[in-house]
Amino acid sequence: DIVCYGLTARSAAGYPLPSVTGESDAAPAMVIRARLRPDGLTVRVVVRVRTTDAALRVDIGAVYSIRGILDYSPQVVVRFIADSAIPTIYPFIREIIADVSRRVGVEHYVIASLEPPRVSEAILNSMADDLAHAQQEAIAESRSTTSE
Repeated sequence: DIVCYGLTARSAAGYPLPSVTGESDAAPAMVIRARLRPDGLTVRVVVRVRTTDAALRVDIGAVYSIRGILDYSPQVVVRFIADSAIPTIYPFIREIIADVSRRVGVEHYVIASLEPPRVSEAILNSMADDLAHAQQEAIAESRSTTSE
């Protein structure tokens, strides 16, 4: 399932938008979050776009039901996120950003690339570490509930 968790659009409407530290006007900023469950995986992608006329934020997720996902290594799950989940979510993000920019009355903003941005190896490794920890917690929790 594809789920929209949040959508925010602010138009400058002729007034300058408040400055935001750490955000560049040049390219969309993308944050990836993953939540591992004993029966599946949720991957959320948050994209922030800031132009001189608007500030847009889209939070879209893909919810997967995957039996036995805890049996896969975190590296396999991370590769699935990078190679399948993000490319699945990305077209929805592009469409929503284009639509919402038009709706708030600013120049129609279209993310130039049809391909999702590549996720760096450092981010993938960090995600694998986080998923390994979540995987151990989920396994321990499922063992404690089955032994009660």
